Amino acid sequence: MLTVADTICGSAVYMAYTSIAVGVDGLSSVCCVGRVPGTPTTSVPQVAKWSNAACTGTSTISLVDGTGDVGWFSSIAIGVDGLPDIAYHDMTNGNLKVVKCSSATCMPFVRNR
Repeated sequence: MLTVADTICGSAVYMAYTSIAVGVDGLSSVCCVGRVPGTPTTSVPQVAKWSNAACTGTSTISLVDGTGDVGWFSSIAIGVDGLPDIAYHDMTNGNLKVVKCSSATCMPFVRNR
């Protein structure tokens, strides 16, 4: 049985720390961390924006950060502006990172620290 994380983060080897938020448009955005295939110590946070309320349509998948072992303990929320805010842990540098998406699909995004 496939889970939502399998569907959106299916290109990754390992999925964990999923978080979901519903946008002002009524559509869900999901954030998860996945291991990069062929690099067992590198993880990346990914965000998916569903195209329908049943979460069965095509989703837009965005890679939020790809530098180092990042994305652990990810969390997503919709800001007062209606755009996703994503927080996650950077294991490489020991930092908390926050991304403020500049669109509902996080493509492109703006990183705030």
